[in-house]
Amino acid sequence: MTKILIIISISLNFAYGALKPHKSKSELDGSITNLKNKIFLNREQLKEIKLQIKNVDIKITQQNKEYLKTLKIKKDIDEAISKMQLEVDDLTSLIENVKNDLRVLVEVSLLNDLTDDQDVTQLALQKELIKFLNIKVKELKSLEKSLQSNSKILSENVYKFKEKVELENNLRDSLLNLESSKSELAKNYIKVDENYRVLRRKSKTIRSSRKKHLASGIHRPPIDDFFDYEFKSKGVTFFFQNRRPVKASTSGVVNYIGEIGNYGNVVMIDHGNEIRSVYLGDFVPKLSKGQQVNRNSIIGYTRKKAEGRIYFEIRKKNKAQKTISLIDKKYLTKAN
Repeated sequence: MTKILIIISISLNFAYGALKPHKSKSELDGSITNLKNKIFLNREQLKEIKLQIKNVDIKITQQNKEYLKTLKIKKDIDEAISKMQLEVDDLTSLIENVKNDLRVLVEVSLLNDLTDDQDVTQLALQKELIKFLNIKVKELKSLEKSLQSNSKILSENVYKFKEKVELENNLRDSLLNLESSKSELAKNYIKVDENYRVLRRKSKTIRSSRKKHLASGIHRPPIDDFFDYEFKSKGVTFFFQNRRPVKASTSGVVNYIGEIGNYGNVVMIDHGNEIRSVYLGDFVPKLSKGQQVNRNSIIGYTRKKAEGRIYFEIRKKNKAQKTISLIDKKYLTKAN
């Protein structure tokens, strides 16, 4: 019996190879394969958007650090400018005081020069005035040099401050643009994710629907009056006596009628969703290819003989299923 089933299985594979499955446009559009492709593309798109958001976050973090650093440097420069400005103001004030002192000393010295009879005391005073005048001149030159140096530093700090202000504005604009870009990416992610979830639900619904077509107990045996049956991992063989009607296990379209050597005639019925039922054995088909049948429709009659057998099998995607689990159990109890 095992050899017979192996040969039958091989023969059926050849027979299936000659068939062209019929699918409508709606079935093609809604097929699980197309959905899987769409789900895959959506999943890859979500990964890409996640990566883009991650890269934007990295840029935001980097520029935010640079922005805060710029603010601190700008603050330090501003404080340095304020301090230097005070020093420049103090130097300017000191220079003005020294200049006033010099003017006074010059005036006193000139008055002494105008006196005709200068005694020793006046000459000594004149000498001290000239000495003090030279000291003040040196002090003035030193202060003016410091003022020039500090003014240069002040000017450089003001220029640096302006640069940092410009950099701060650019960084702030860049951060705003990055945040806006991140927001758009997040919106796009939500949109794609919603579509992804819709596709997943649709895929789940289709898979559930397809599973229902293989639900336990949906099919009936090919004949009513059988006295025994046997099965293994795939099809079920029913044993009968005398002439009996052979019936369709459930509704579908006949897509193959033929003969397999000494094993008898074979009929295949397409039930949709790549599910087919196979009837093989001692019977004569009474229908034609392309004919629509319903559950219990007579598809043929067994030959008049003492005993015969019919092999019955359910296939999905051209792969034999565990047929015994798909047959309504109420029919099987009749043989017990």
